[in-house]
Amino acid sequence: MNKNKSTPEPTPIRGSWLSAIAAATAIVFTFCMAIFIQQNSHFIADDFDHFTDAAVKSLPEMMLTRIDVHFVPLHKLSSYLIFKLAPLSFDLALLVMTAQWLTAMALLYLVSRRFIPTAPACLLAVVITASPVWIHVLVWWSAAAHRLPYFILQAAAILAYLRYRDRENPLMFMLCITLQVLAFGFYVKAVLFPVIFLGLEVCVAASTQRLSRAGIKLCIGLGVVSLLYTCWYLLSPDSMRVGAELTLIQTIELAIHQVLRLGAVLLFLPLDYS
Repeated sequence: MNKNKSTPEPTPIRGSWLSAIAAATAIVFTFCMAIFIQQNSHFIADDFDHFTDAAVKSLPEMMLTRIDVHFVPLHKLSSYLIFKLAPLSFDLALLVMTAQWLTAMALLYLVSRRFIPTAPACLLAVVITASPVWIHVLVWWSAAAHRLPYFILQAAAILAYLRYRDRENPLMFMLCITLQVLAFGFYVKAVLFPVIFLGLEVCVAASTQRLSRAGIKLCIGLGVVSLLYTCWYLLSPDSMRVGAELTLIQTIELAIHQVLRLGAVLLFLPLDYS
């Protein structure tokens, strides 16, 4: 017998088990939360304004009508489809919101997994899934239809950015730009994409000791889209414009807040980006 022959080590499965447990926990929690919401909530406030528009207006006219202080045509489209498929069915709306919620959490895990090991990434995803900051969104269709698609698109754009940063694939560049454009359809905060991604680039560069030319190019591309949107907004009819105007100082403060909020998350995590 050859005593020098080494015994193959078993394949580690700890990371897979942690991911499975985290996914199961998030799904069970979300399912229980959906049952509670289904029994205790319904359409409220702005929801009925959207459904009234869906009943009396054509789809193009409805999509071009702003919601209070938001011009978000894809948000209006989602309300239109919900109303036409099952008028005033909160069950259908809750099903859509729950599916979006789980998709957002899955993307959050994939993003965090690029920066931190499996265990803290799983913990982070589960903690945010159970966060009351997000739970209250699911009890109100109009709020969820703004934020959940926006969150999904932003997380998907971050994944595209990271892949583009690794290898300058033009498809990833165009995908990231497209996701930003779609995000505008749900939430005007998409105008802050270049600021958020620049903050992300600074954090990743601090971890890797290397500023990525590809990352900077993508931030510039996102900035061009935001600039074009801002110019369109300033030249658009008053009926499509936001009701509350921001001063230049308020806009700068909001941009700084976005960078600091992202930096506060990333700089205090055990980053291991590679």
